[in-house]
Amino acid sequence: ERPALTQTLGDSLDALLKQAAAIPEVSGLLASMGRDTLSGQKDTPQLPFSAPHSIINSELDARRGIVTCDFPLGRLRAIGARFDGTINDALIAICGGALRQYLLTQNALPKKSLDAGVPVSIKADSAQDGNQLGYILCPLGTDISDPAKRMERVVRTTRKAKRDLDHVSPTANADFANLMFMPYLVLTLTGQTQRLPPPYNITVSNVPGPAGVQYLEGARLNKIYPLNIITDGMGLSATAISYNSKLFVSVITCPSRQPGIGSLDKYMKANYEALRDALPRA
Repeated sequence: ERPALTQTLGDSLDALLKQAAAIPEVSGLLASMGRDTLSGQKDTPQLPFSAPHSIINSELDARRGIVTCDFPLGRLRAIGARFDGTINDALIAICGGALRQYLLTQNALPKKSLDAGVPVSIKADSAQDGNQLGYILCPLGTDISDPAKRMERVVRTTRKAKRDLDHVSPTANADFANLMFMPYLVLTLTGQTQRLPPPYNITVSNVPGPAGVQYLEGARLNKIYPLNIITDGMGLSATAISYNSKLFVSVITCPSRQPGIGSLDKYMKANYEALRDALPRA
């Protein structure tokens, strides 16, 4: 049954009013991030398009590669708790350490830390079906050699970012994401991604998966690796999914533009082990 015209007009007006009401919230959020970024603070969410250029943010060709690894979910949770953070914080820190090692081998490590774009759920328990996502722009700590200090910076940044997101409406969060993606989409479609710094350097996303063992026609599912897309100027994307007590991570790459990127899994495992060794001995 088609909705009545009055209902459609009412819904449209309601949406416009929400957009208008969100403008001061978005402006305040950007102003706060701008002050932190311009003052050189490193433990706060970064301003979009302030990330450094790197070899992972070049124009791409048609080649694609996938790097995979997995980690014990319980140990990652313990690492997060050890630093008063989360599993996702541990994943971001591991990715940051791995990228630091990779870029060092290529003599291509920027002095400024690379930034991760991290989607986070802002959906209230009472919300309707569907996703409501906000975005955190978190420094990966690629300018830090110590894995524990890198993890501490990630935890401080994501904690502040989540507080900021809690103080703005879902509409303002959506508008903030659009302010990042719409200009970048135009640059991508026109082949001009190299004219501006990237909005961030890499996406790091963590999706909850099934806790128990899954089967298909009697065949047991042992591993599951999610796939994502990469584009010109955004040549790496790391996505993780939890399943049956493990976190499975896949990184989509463009190997012809990223020499030696196939070793990224070794660097991720090494950084996981370094954080694991920071845990108190049982």
